[in-house]
Amino acid sequence: MLKLKAFWHIKTGEYNIAEKLLNDVLNINKDDLEASINMAVIDINQNRINQARERLHNLQQVYPNNSKILNIIKVLN
Repeated sequence: MLKLKAFWHIKTGEYNIAEKLLNDVLNINKDDLEASINMAVIDINQNRINQARERLHNLQQVYPNNSKILNIIKVLN
């Protein structure tokens, strides 16, 4: 439910609220794929590009064949 709420807040541009909700998810499971990708999206939208890259590269270590991660990394490079 937290991830769904966070996604809604991302869509409405309420990044601070979404970030708090996703941090709650990541405190439970630091490698949650969906929450981590959405945090990278927030990083990108908040112009924290280096933080997004680092987050995605770390996530890629856990999910090496995930196409979403690879696609976002390609866009950032």
